Amino acid sequence: NKKLPNGEINIKIDDISVERVNHTKFLGVVINDKLTWDDHIKTILNKARKSIGIIYRIRHNIPSSTLINLYYTLVHPYYEYCNIVWGSNNSTIFQCLGRSQKRAVRAVVFANRFSHSAPIFKKLHVLTIAQINKVQTACFVYKATNKLLPAQFSYFFTPNSMIHDHNTRQNSKLHLVLHRTKIRANSIRIYGVKIWNSLSNDLRMSPSLNVFRNKYKHQLLDSTTI
Repeated sequence: NKKLPNGEINIKIDDISVERVNHTKFLGVVINDKLTWDDHIKTILNKARKSIGIIYRIRHNIPSSTLINLYYTLVHPYYEYCNIVWGSNNSTIFQCLGRSQKRAVRAVVFANRFSHSAPIFKKLHVLTIAQINKVQTACFVYKATNKLLPAQFSYFFTPNSMIHDHNTRQNSKLHLVLHRTKIRANSIRIYGVKIWNSLSNDLRMSPSLNVFRNKYKHQLLDSTTI
């Protein structure tokens, strides 16, 4: 958020000037010059709005089973793709996109705009934006702790058992480092540890990533309160 220096910044690669832009897309994620996700969220909302409009227009002519398939095909991927990156446990983003997602699931079941959405999410077995973020974050920690990620991620999380040798119930959990700022608290090295430590030991010890993911999804769906 610092002010840029006066005058144009001229960067050249092989004597070819690089155009300066306010935002750009990298692997499907829009990154802006202020390092906020505002432009990416606007992109998601615009794309999701068009897809939700399609569902509203054709829902009277197709069966309900097809409607939920359309939701997962046309709408859900926008909420899910790289959620772990732009979601970052951001309540403002979750609320903004959550309204869009609620509109989508209400369209699938022909509910009015004021219907309570929690029963609909449970009925359709659809995760909310915030729950998607939790699942992706927890899966990242699972892969890191089970050495399923590149070596550079091996230092992200430290088991409590490596901090002290006392035999306590906390040994199977991860060490939570000190943090003071909200930005730091929302980082995966803090937020991920909090999610991981909140899980049961049985869930953390799942034999495979798929088993872990499915069990955690069902757990979140059973506890959905919106």
